[in-house]
Amino acid sequence: MQELNEALNILDQPLTIREVKSLADITVAQGTDSANIPFPGQVMITSSDAQSERISISSWTCETFDPEVPGEYIFTGQLVLPEGMENPDGLAPLVKVTVTAAPVESYAITLNITGANLEDGIDIAVPSQASEGSPVSVSINSLAGYSLESIQATYTPAGEAAEQALGLTETEAEKTYTFTMPSGPVTITVSLKAADTPVAPESPAVESVTITSETSGLTGGISEIKVGGQITLSAEVTPANASYTAVDWTLTGDAAQLTTSGNNAIVTGIKEGTVTVTASINGVVSSPITLTVAPADNMSNPPGGASGGTGAAGSSGTPNTSGPSGTSGDTPPNTGDSPAAGVFGMTAALVLATCGIVLCAVKRKRKSC
Repeated sequence: MQELNEALNILDQPLTIREVKSLADITVAQGTDSANIPFPGQVMITSSDAQSERISISSWTCETFDPEVPGEYIFTGQLVLPEGMENPDGLAPLVKVTVTAAPVESYAITLNITGANLEDGIDIAVPSQASEGSPVSVSINSLAGYSLESIQATYTPAGEAAEQALGLTETEAEKTYTFTMPSGPVTITVSLKAADTPVAPESPAVESVTITSETSGLTGGISEIKVGGQITLSAEVTPANASYTAVDWTLTGDAAQLTTSGNNAIVTGIKEGTVTVTASINGVVSSPITLTVAPADNMSNPPGGASGGTGAAGSSGTPNTSGPSGTSGDTPPNTGDSPAAGVFGMTAALVLATCGIVLCAVKRKRKSC
């Protein structure tokens, strides 16, 4: 009787949900929206009459779900209660959704250097590849005497042909640059230039040119040399530190010859006369100098006795006083310009006169003098 009463009481009470059965976990790829998650549409429950049945689920929710962030998320289902069934304890179906990270592809990073070679001691560190979305650093450790002119990055998106600019962030002045690896290969181009070197000041222009001589002074711009003699001329410039490459020498006249030796000129006398010499540097011409070429010392007149001599003996036996080209037999010969030559001429004349007297005495003895 008591059992019957209990059964009647149960029938009089509303049917409730005593248990919601567990659901299988769901795994989706990163980036899958909640609307595309394959949630179950029903769940098995146990009611208060100890019966099991499937009831529908109208929706699933999870406030913390982010399809771009890999991880585990718990979704709660909203039950659709059959007529006459209550859920006083608020039981709900739960399902664990796991978002897995999408496969990360790595892309190549190429370093191009212009204006120098790595063999010059350039040290720029950059990874050869990186996965999409990862941070990448470009470190300039040494430029080996070069200076940084520019640095830029480009990349080619996967499946495309055109390059696109990639922003670089300078984290340390001319030392470290960073960027986020895009979905495509990256090219880093570093342009270098030789470090600036001090520029030497330009030499002043030639203002004037003056001719000087080491072997003979040039008084008033005039000097003298002998036939066969030489004089060495030099060109001095003002200011002394003026820049020039060569000296152009000009000689006017045929009494001398001019040869050059570096920036000097050597003038050699070849005959009596005068010549004029000028020097030109970078279009600036010196004042002319005049060189007189005089006879050489060994070119003076020869002794007269040597050329004149005495006259031949006359037919009357007396000395001929009118020689063909010299002086009288009784007259001392021309001594010329040299004292020694004069003495020699007089001695020769005396010897010839003595010989004439002797010859005359012999002829008288023969009665023919």
